[in-house]
Amino acid sequence: MSNFVLILQTVNKFEQFKKLSVFCKEACQKDPTLVLRAGDFATIGQEYLIEFLTKNGDTLRQIEVWDKLMEWTIAKSNSKLPSDVTKWTNNNVTTFGTLIQPFISHINFQKISRLDFFQKIKPFKSIFDDKLYVKIIEYYCFNSILTDLASPQIVNYIDSQLINLRDASFISNWIKIMKKQKPAVVTFDFNLLVRGSRDGFDRSTFHERCDNKRSTVTIARVKNSNEILGGFNPCNWNSVAGFGDFISTEESFIFSLDKNNLENSIFSKVIDTKHAILTSRKRGPFFGYGNSDFELLYNDKQGQCSKHGYEKAIRQSNEYFEVDDYEVFQVVYR
Repeated sequence: MSNFVLILQTVNKFEQFKKLSVFCKEACQKDPTLVLRAGDFATIGQEYLIEFLTKNGDTLRQIEVWDKLMEWTIAKSNSKLPSDVTKWTNNNVTTFGTLIQPFISHINFQKISRLDFFQKIKPFKSIFDDKLYVKIIEYYCFNSILTDLASPQIVNYIDSQLINLRDASFISNWIKIMKKQKPAVVTFDFNLLVRGSRDGFDRSTFHERCDNKRSTVTIARVKNSNEILGGFNPCNWNSVAGFGDFISTEESFIFSLDKNNLENSIFSKVIDTKHAILTSRKRGPFFGYGNSDFELLYNDKQGQCSKHGYEKAIRQSNEYFEVDDYEVFQVVYR
């Protein structure tokens, strides 16, 4: 699998490998993702890749095609593109646009979820032809309106000083995505467990009120700002002695909520699933490991965000910050 592309390209060049060539072609026909998942995917030439997408594009997950094309352009950029996309400059984006341009017409953006589009593709809007980009945005806006009109309120009630029902519904849709729940089946109750301005900011209070409550959402507002940070833990918080225990899960996520424009919010799903959550009586809410991807109550009202085990950083700075309030809700599915 690691050299699948090399084998595929080699057998197509020499007649003596007819049986192997037939085998490879049949394997690709049965599962075109073999090419995308190949360890040597980045070695594919442009012409062959265009031919592959032309033949198999409709059978592939379009967001996966986009992700692999990003990987391909980074490899083909002769070290001009950093592997960490968050560090790209305007010049890097221009270089990326030049390299990926031949493939744009082979991606069906309407088959990419609205969330994936706004998280992964919208930051590179400058590489698109204006008419194409407007067409894509009109599609998402139209379907967003239909969804909003067709869907009932999915959060029944929330007692919060930080977010409203609309914000909670937005977060609940993320929960649905991570738990792979059908859109119209579940509604949510957000039951307030602790509020810093009411109950205090000490870690013992957090554990007294939040341990063994199963699924919880933690919300915090950075002091002297409108910045709202949060995280979803689908498992129990526990007062584990010593360093604590890591919780393994594929369903947790952290986020930064843009209350003025929810579509600009940052959704960051767990990548290092074995170290998704750290639970310890010496710590408050803690997502990730090391300096933590999102931590609260580090020292009274202090928190921190660094990028380690989650897909994206939810703050530009990894310096410690102070919160003026935080809330934790037990999430109950109806």
